[in-house]
Amino acid sequence: QHGGEEWDGYSFEWNDDETDAFLLETSKTKPIVIHDASAPGGETIHNYYFPSRDDCNTCHTAAAGYVLGVHTAQLNGEYQYGEIVDHQLRSLNHIRMFTGDIGEDYHEFPALANPADESKSLEDRARSYLDANCSQCHRPQGTGRAGFDLRASTPLVETQLLDLTPIFGDLGTQEGRIVKPASPENSVLYLRMTRTDGFRMPPLATSIVDELGARVVHDWIQALQDPTSVADHHSTLPTEFKLDLAFPNPFNPATTITFEVPRAERVSVTIFNITGQQVKEIVNDHFGVGRHSVTWQGEDESGRTVASGVYIYAISAGSFQQSQKILLLK
Repeated sequence: QHGGEEWDGYSFEWNDDETDAFLLETSKTKPIVIHDASAPGGETIHNYYFPSRDDCNTCHTAAAGYVLGVHTAQLNGEYQYGEIVDHQLRSLNHIRMFTGDIGEDYHEFPALANPADESKSLEDRARSYLDANCSQCHRPQGTGRAGFDLRASTPLVETQLLDLTPIFGDLGTQEGRIVKPASPENSVLYLRMTRTDGFRMPPLATSIVDELGARVVHDWIQALQDPTSVADHHSTLPTEFKLDLAFPNPFNPATTITFEVPRAERVSVTIFNITGQQVKEIVNDHFGVGRHSVTWQGEDESGRTVASGVYIYAISAGSFQQSQKILLLK
C-alpha cells in the first residue's frame, strides 16, 4: 500500500477458520501443521514467520521500486495457465492490464531466464535467479551491506563479485571470496544461500534452502574461469567516492555504513541529529582504495544511547561530501 512518498508494509494473519484476517503490529512466528506423507505420522510442523512492517522495508526497497516480482524481465516469457500456454505479457496486454497497448513483439524487452530451464545457458539461469531473489537489496543504493550488484543487466566484471574478499566474514573458508571462480566451497555468496542460521541469505522469513537455486548458482560458480584480464581486476575497484545507504534502515540497535574510496584519503563519517547538531564522529582516519564499512551503535560521543528519531550520517573525504538519512526505532 502506498503511503505518501513511501511504500508501507503490512502483515495480516488469517484466523483459524480462514474467514477473516487481522493486521499484525509486529513480527510473529506461528507453528503450522503441514500434511506430509513422508514425515513420521504424516505431519510436520512449520514455524511460519510473519514479517513486521519494518521487515518489509528491508527488501521492498526504494532502489528496486518497492514492488518485487512483477517486473517486465520476469514476465517476459511463456506461462502455463491451466491447460493453455501463453506469453505472460501478451496475456496481460490482452486483458488490458497496461496503461497502453504494448503489442505482441517483446524481443526488445528485458527478459530473465527460468533457472529450471536447462535449454538456457548456466550463466543466464544463475544470474537471473540472483536478480529475481537478491538484487532488490544488492544493487546501487540498495540495502545490501556487501556492496556488490546482483542485477542480471550488470556486466559480470562490474558486479564486485569475482575474487573479492567479503567484508562481513568468510564463514570459516580457507580462501573465502564473495565469488571464487571454480570454487563454490570458497564462495560466500553461495554458502550463505545454503545456510539456515543467522548467516543465511535472504536474512528474513527463510527456514529452508532453495535446492534448485543453490544448485544452479553452485554449478555456475564451478564453471567460472579465473579472471585473467588486468582490466577485469581493475574494473572492480572504486572509481569515485560513494556513500551507500546504511543497513538496516530503520535500525535498532546498530546499523552499518558502507562507503567507497577511489584513492587513499582521510575520511570522516559523522552522525548528526535532524537539527544539524553533531551526535558522534564514528571515524576520522586514512583509508586505502576500496570498499569500507563502519558501524554506529546508536550512541552519542559519551556512549549514551540516543533517542528514537531521524538522524543524518555524513561522509567527508577531501572535497567530497555526501549525507543520507537514517531512522532509529525502539
